[in-house]
Amino acid sequence: MSSTVDDKMEYCSLSDLTVGALRDFYLDLDDLHDLCSTMVDYYEKEQRTTLGSDKYLNLVESEVFLVKDIASSACEMLQKYKTVINAFKRCRDDRELARKELSKPKKNN
Repeated sequence: MSSTVDDKMEYCSLSDLTVGALRDFYLDLDDLHDLCSTMVDYYEKEQRTTLGSDKYLNLVESEVFLVKDIASSACEMLQKYKTVINAFKRCRDDRELARKELSKPKKNN
């Protein structure tokens, strides 16, 4: 099941983030996902291609350049969306704390 950017924004309403920052984050995350999917496609084609053939070498070259693009995009996201990433970390920490509180045995008074 695929969620739209708007669906994701509604699900993760993080009060200290602007809607624009969250929207941009999800759009860039979709772009990163596309790059990674392309990498998987190249890898699968490479596995079915004759070793040393021109097609094989072209696929490997494409993978190498794509690794650089993926790393670049991921690093840019880490820099650009530090606030968003930290907000998600806080959200996760709050959820884990709430889960621990629910699992604590209740005291009888």
